[in-house]
Amino acid sequence: MATQRLLVVDDDQDICLLLSRFLEKRGYTVNTAGRKTTALALLRSIAST
Repeated sequence: MATQRLLVVDDDQDICLLLSRFLEKRGYTVNTAGRKTTALALLRSIAST
């Protein structure tokens, strides 16, 4: 089974770090972004691969 990917978007770095650590321990691949423009760019780059 392929690893599921998640994108956490929040302007608070501590929240992103906390959520990403929690989710990674449960087997998810996690990307984080602090701004919506960064999140959209990341989504576009993932979608094109």
